[in-house]
Amino acid sequence: MSLKLLSSDALSSWITDSHWLKLSNDRIIPNKLVECYEIAFANDGNAAAAFAGGLLTDFVPERIGSGIIWIYQIFPPEEAQIRVIHQTLHLYGYEKVSTQDFRFHFQQDYGGLLSCLSWCLACGWGFYFLAESRQIFFRGSNENILDICWARDEKMKDNIDSLLANLSAKRSRGHK
Repeated sequence: MSLKLLSSDALSSWITDSHWLKLSNDRIIPNKLVECYEIAFANDGNAAAAFAGGLLTDFVPERIGSGIIWIYQIFPPEEAQIRVIHQTLHLYGYEKVSTQDFRFHFQQDYGGLLSCLSWCLACGWGFYFLAESRQIFFRGSNENILDICWARDEKMKDNIDSLLANLSAKRSRGHK
């Protein structure tokens, strides 16, 4: 279980090496045929934690425990919310990390990944989550909308259609 901070170059390299995503004008976009859906969500703490847990466990056959969270927009920038992330980073041995450097690579750390993803959703921050060893990513916005995209050849759970219906997901423009 670990957390590594990534430089912008390391994040760019990771995205390039994925062979299914690319970085364009500070946006992560798919580089192959994908399915993308928009899901509106409530950003209170309990709902965000439950939603984050579902995102990591309910879409793919095995629980997602590794991946990258890139927080690209903290709006409004509330000091109390940022302190929680700083405290989390402190637990991993990092001190005084600039918000511009909030690019986290969680490796085999479901609990850390879940808590960070939950906090991003609860705060309504703009972020990307890129699953490791999977072709699935999420993009959260400060408008309480989450885009979830996966490569069409990615193995999803058999009940994906009913799951998307239960979440009132709408096919988004982001798919190829």
